[in-house]
Amino acid sequence: MRKRTNAYIGLAVCVLLFVGLGYFFYKPKAENMAPYLSFSADLDGTKAFVQLLGEKGHSVETWKLPVKRLPAGGGEALLLVQPSTLADEELKALGRWIEQGNDVLLFTSVPPAWDGFQPDEAGEPERKQAESGASAGNAGKTEAKAAGESAAGTSVDKEGDNGGTEAAGTSENKGGTNGEAIKKAAYMELRQISRAGTNEPLEAVVKPERRLEAGAGVEPLLTDALGLIGARKRIGGGELTIVLAPNWLMNGEALKHKHFELAWPLFERRWETLRIDEYHHGIQTKPGLFAAYPAWLLVAGAQLALALALWLWMRAKRIGPVHVPRAWTARRGDETLLAVAGWYERRKLRSEALAHSAERLRQLLWQRWGVTPGAAPQEAASAARIHWDADRASRLERLLHLAQPVQGSVGAREFTARVREYGEFIAELEKE
Repeated sequence: MRKRTNAYIGLAVCVLLFVGLGYFFYKPKAENMAPYLSFSADLDGTKAFVQLLGEKGHSVETWKLPVKRLPAGGGEALLLVQPSTLADEELKALGRWIEQGNDVLLFTSVPPAWDGFQPDEAGEPERKQAESGASAGNAGKTEAKAAGESAAGTSVDKEGDNGGTEAAGTSENKGGTNGEAIKKAAYMELRQISRAGTNEPLEAVVKPERRLEAGAGVEPLLTDALGLIGARKRIGGGELTIVLAPNWLMNGEALKHKHFELAWPLFERRWETLRIDEYHHGIQTKPGLFAAYPAWLLVAGAQLALALALWLWMRAKRIGPVHVPRAWTARRGDETLLAVAGWYERRKLRSEALAHSAERLRQLLWQRWGVTPGAAPQEAASAARIHWDADRASRLERLLHLAQPVQGSVGAREFTARVREYGEFIAELEKE
């Protein structure tokens, strides 16, 4: 008993030592995800905004396939947040999808030249002049904002030479991929954004170096002193919306300034499905085996397989032998019966053999005529008189009386006679 107690104590000490060492020496780190992922809870993820869309009634799904695989039909939308470079073929595929009655919402700081939208690079003399004037007017307010928001990750600095403002953007130090994203988001400015249809400007952080140059049919949505930040265009049955502020949807930025108030109205429309693009963030679903073959080849192969199956059916081809020689079963059955009979004979189990035959007879009477196995022989004989003649019914009654448990052994001659009678009645009942 004492040895067992010592063993338990030693085991407990080892477990505590293992847990303690693991606690002090192994400190798990949170997974460092790429920026703008819809399922990332990091500061540079967009999980909060996407989750709110679902809670407000949008049918949100994640899209991990190329844009050319978007389902045909209308009434759906695709949200792309700071995607990687969109190739010309992808832009054409998106354009065809929009024409079918779908919408595309593109939040990117590097807009492509696409169907009436031309990126307008900041740096022209008039742009610099407008930037300097707008920054000088907001210098005091911007610097006050910077003092309160530097800990949260957005800093606004004032240049002493020209009075302009230049923000350092989101300054969370996470390292790795997130750190690179923060660096890319640097050099942002706190600006006054005007919405279409309203006169009250809202403050938001945006990059100063790019604006949209609206072409024919483009509806301005968001503007500042430097130009167009957000716009929409009707293409066929759908709409294309481009906003140059993907940082507004970030978990760490959505509630700062007026980012949410500027972004949320763009999602007021209800679509059948709102798909969040993750394919251009490197989250992709690999196509299956059949995706490597064209659709017409798959259809032709399926039809050929069906025709082959029908031809085999018509030709009556089966798997396995059609005929089993009788010698393979009958000979083995005869040998088995002889072996069982010899075992009963050597063991002098004639009474048990007769009991098995009587049980089989009772079972058939129940199945064919409804006579319960525990019924009296007279009841079985009454049922037999309905189907057989009186002589055979009397023989059945006598045989059932003999089947009652008796003391002593059964002679060989009597055993043979009774077995023959049992076999006769069993064969008759099996034919019923």
